[in-house]
Formats: sequence, structure tokens, C-alpha cells
Amino acid sequence: GASVMLGIHKAYFGSLVALQTCHVIRVLRSCYQHALEQYPAKQSAKRLRKAEEATEEEFRGAMQRVSTRKLVWARYQGSLMQSVGNLSESELLSKTLESWKGLLRHIRECRSKKHSELERHTKAIREYVEKKKERLNRA
Repeated sequence: GASVMLGIHKAYFGSLVALQTCHVIRVLRSCYQHALEQYPAKQSAKRLRKAEEATEEEFRGAMQRVSTRKLVWARYQGSLMQSVGNLSESELLSKTLESWKGLLRHIRECRSKKHSELERHTKAIREYVEKKKERLNRA
């Protein structure tokens, strides 16, 4: 909000809604400039401007991330509800069970791959240890 008073921006980036009691002091740009003319403090004004620019940039980035996330979520929800909305209850149940079955199949395959990989590593380690023992016995 102070960016408009400091002349960084011409208009406010967005509106905020207070969830609890909130006290706000609004200082018009003309009043701020008049106060600076009456009581000059250029160093303080520059520090305030730089700090406000950084804060404003951070706030804008956060607001853009939130709005993008909401937009993506709304599109995802819309497409999901559109594809599921036309199904009867039995079709929806059938589709859910098919998806669940596919997920379980995928989990089973992953476990099987991990198990076979573990067996392969164990076998390789065992062979290495046996060869090492043979070399030590020969020496």
C-alpha cells in the first residue's frame, strides 16, 4: 500500500480482506510529499522507498503464485468433475475399482522389481565375497 504513497506505483496491486480487527492508516501521496517538503529527510525517504520496493515485489510474487495455484486447481477440479459428472453411480464405482486395481498392480510390480533387484545385489555381493575368500586362500 505504501508504494502508491511513495510514487513507486500508480495504483494498488490488489485488495486484501482482514480476517480480524485491522487498523489502517492511509496517507495520501500529496500529504506525504508535503510532509517531505516541510521536514526534509532524504536518506530516510530513500531507505523507506527501497524497503517498500522489496516488500512490494515479494508481495506481488506471492500473490501471483497463489492466484496461479488457484487457477490451476480450479481448472483441474473442473475437468475432473466434467469427466466424472456424466457417469451413473455404478459406472463411477466400476471406474473407481478399475483405477484401484491398476494402482495395486503397479504397486505389486514395483515391489517385485525391488525384490528381484535386492536378490541380484545380494547374489553379486555373495559372489564377490566368495571370490575374495578364494584369493585369500590361494595367497
